[in-house]
Amino acid sequence: MGTYGTSRPPTERDTIHYLNGVPSYLGALVSSGAAVTNATTALPFNAVVTNSGTMQGTLAGKTLLFQPSSNGFILTGTGPLPTVANQTTVPPAPGTAIGIAVVAGEKDIVIMRPDVGWLQWIPSGGAGTLFVWELS
Repeated sequence: MGTYGTSRPPTERDTIHYLNGVPSYLGALVSSGAAVTNATTALPFNAVVTNSGTMQGTLAGKTLLFQPSSNGFILTGTGPLPTVANQTTVPPAPGTAIGIAVVAGEKDIVIMRPDVGWLQWIPSGGAGTLFVWELS
């Protein structure tokens, strides 16, 4: 029956669909060297909860494709303020967490959990931008 056959579980079928989805540009996390989120970047996107009691209006539950312009670190967050730290500070400062390393030019996919609505970015050396698309 192929990828969309009725014998496949809905969650598996949905995952395959979204991983091969059509990219729709959301915005960019632009940093001059400090940690930023989709709420604290120069042009915020999907940054505000629009329905009280839910994560509607944020990146929660979305399948994201991103590409960094420089090496850096990403992390998801349950709040709009950045808590990501680079891996040179071990242990990380209180209230922060070490991010996952990404390399300039690579394309990565993140499936945001329904309770996590913000994406965080910190370049590893100076300024850098993380470009973000939604796959749908």
